[in-house]
Order: sequence, then structure tokens, then C-alpha cells
Amino acid sequence: MVPPLERRYDAAVHLIGGAAAAAALPALLGAVIWRGAGHGSTILTAAIYAGGVVAMLGFSAAYNLVTDPAWRDALRKYDRAAIFLMIAGTYTPILAVGVGGRTGQGLLIVVWLAALIGAGITIARPRDHVSPIPYLILGWIGVLAAHSIIAALPVWGLALIVVGAVLYTLGVLFHRWTDLHCHNAVWHGFVLAGAGCHYAAVWQALMR
Repeated sequence: MVPPLERRYDAAVHLIGGAAAAAALPALLGAVIWRGAGHGSTILTAAIYAGGVVAMLGFSAAYNLVTDPAWRDALRKYDRAAIFLMIAGTYTPILAVGVGGRTGQGLLIVVWLAALIGAGITIARPRDHVSPIPYLILGWIGVLAAHSIIAALPVWGLALIVVGAVLYTLGVLFHRWTDLHCHNAVWHGFVLAGAGCHYAAVWQALMR
């Protein structure tokens, strides 16, 4: 069981994340609709991104803050599966709108196939252990099309994407550092920081 103090710190991090998402995601969708009236595909990519973030934050909060063991067992797999959806959802507007073309569309198909397979296996598998490696591979898969992504996106947009990915990656180290006091809260803090960077990158990709 997680000590009460650590659970309170983690709850505070989730509360901050939920409040930020409640303000930021409607703002993004509203801006896209306002500036992109008639461009249904752009609105759809923004909605997919928002859905991935909501799934990740929602299942994370439910799993990490619920104390009943039966509920935690039921939510654990969905919490981990939602991470795949969040990664693919974040890639969606960046690749479909920011990069575009055959490169963007092709890599986006690969990302979503991998994410859906990963989420499905995570939910279906009988064992509980989940390695962070598949998440890291999926998160960094954009390097396969680095040349096209660099050519399509502005420098500061690229910087936001890379910084966000680095923050997620560093956060995994704290997630695995179970002897560290409040390691879950620290890990989730890195997740929020990375998500914030990627939110700004998505905004830039959709608003150009």
C-alpha cells in the first residue's frame, strides 16, 4: 500500500494536471474550431489528441488514487493501456497536420497500429508486469522520420517535442526508483511537464 502522505502528494499532482487539462484542452479545441472552420480533419486530430490526454489523466488518477485493492486491480491495466493512446494521440496532430504528406500519414498509421496493439496486449495479458520499453520506443519512433519532421516544423516546435520526450524519459527513471520518497508523485510531475511541452507543440502545429 502507498503511504498516506505519498498518496496526498500524488493526489495534488493529479489535481493540478486535471485542472490544467480542464482549461487547456477546451481552449485548444475552441481555437481550432474558431480558426479552422470547415477543416474537419484538423478538428478531428485535435479531438483525438484531447481524448488521449483525458484517457491518460483519467485512468491514472483513478488507478493511483483509489484505495480499494479490487478496483486498483481492475484499473491497473487500463491505466497502462491509456499511455499508449496518449502517445498516439499526441502524435496525431503533429504528424497529420504539422508534417502531413505521405511521411506524416505513413508514420501516423504505424504509430496507431503499434499503440492499439500495445494497449490490447496490456489489457488482455494475464500478468501484471509491464516494461516501460514499449512506451519509450513508441514515444521516440518519430526519429525514423526525423528529416521530414525537422523540415516541416519550426525550430521551437521541434524543441518542445524533444524536451517533452526527454522529460517523459527522465520521469521513467523516477518511476522505477521505488526507494525514492514519493517517487510516484515525482514521476507524475515529469509526465505533466512533458505533457505541457507537447501541448504547446500541438498548439503550434494546429495554429500555423
